[in-house]
Amino acid sequence: MAIGEKIWEGKGKVTGTTVKSVGSDGASMEFNAMAMLKGVGRHQGIEFRDVGTVTGTVRPGGILMGSGQGILATQEGDTIAYKGLGVGRFEKGVMSAFIAFGTSSQKLSWMNSLIVLSELKLDATSQEFTSEAHEWSV
Repeated sequence: MAIGEKIWEGKGKVTGTTVKSVGSDGASMEFNAMAMLKGVGRHQGIEFRDVGTVTGTVRPGGILMGSGQGILATQEGDTIAYKGLGVGRFEKGVMSAFIAFGTSSQKLSWMNSLIVLSELKLDATSQEFTSEAHEWSV
């Protein structure tokens, strides 16, 4: 496993939180968010609007385990769907996730074989977050 070059940085905001259930195994929650992602390195100049949802369980001990999905859109109108799996520390506002993509855009077809490792840091007071993603290869 190798973590490669950083491909984007982003800033966003959690726009909604719903508690789905509470039990002895933890609290299941859903988080909706919007963000702007800016490409870096060889992907500089590519910007995406990100709308996504993460559904996860905050387990006893504060570990968040979840899955997410969403849509990235460029200003030119290209769209990319994504799905990811992640873990984090709920009380510290951090989560790391592996994300895979799918698009019919010829210009962005390189993303169909891309896997990224993304890290998100959340400010619990403002509900604003920063993220960055690195290429991941096996």
